[in-house]
Amino acid sequence: GGLTYRLGVVNGQGLSDINPQKDIYGKATYKIGGLGEIGGAEAGESEVSEFYIDNSITLGGFFYNGTASKASANDEDFTVFGGDVDFWYDRFIANGAVMLMNSDIPNTDKRKSMLYYAQGNYVLYPWLIGLLRYEWEDKDTDKDAVEPVNAIIPGVTVMARANVKFILELKKYLDEANKNNDTFVMQMNFGI
Repeated sequence: GGLTYRLGVVNGQGLSDINPQKDIYGKATYKIGGLGEIGGAEAGESEVSEFYIDNSITLGGFFYNGTASKASANDEDFTVFGGDVDFWYDRFIANGAVMLMNSDIPNTDKRKSMLYYAQGNYVLYPWLIGLLRYEWEDKDTDKDAVEPVNAIIPGVTVMARANVKFILELKKYLDEANKNNDTFVMQMNFGI
């Protein structure tokens, strides 16, 4: 287990410095059980040879405060905050997060948004991982003009090599407005 944290200051517009404001962010997590977060002798060694077994629970919280510059003079000031949890037991991994956002654009109503997800993964084989995720999003929690969007996503990840994986996912929308917008994703990720 162990505590991890990070704080940062970034230019919220990427490489271009089109506004003088800087965004700040932070995240802290605390892990109970499993392999240590810091490595080294204090972290201990795994009692099992399976890399995907790390019986533990990790709790976290995060925030992001920044400004999104538009082409016009109306910048959007926003604050994001939330929490997440990661639970590992044997071959089963469950995680979830909730995120809230307050947004303020001059000459418009302030907006509050909320989203969350819950996901379960199961390691069928070291190279084959099944998943099921539920997502929910409300772009404006104070107004009922737009219904929340929710979806269920079944999928599978195939680890072809140590640094190559294939991901197949179906996103099935459950809300009425998006019921015909289902998507299928085929993806290949690799690291060098």
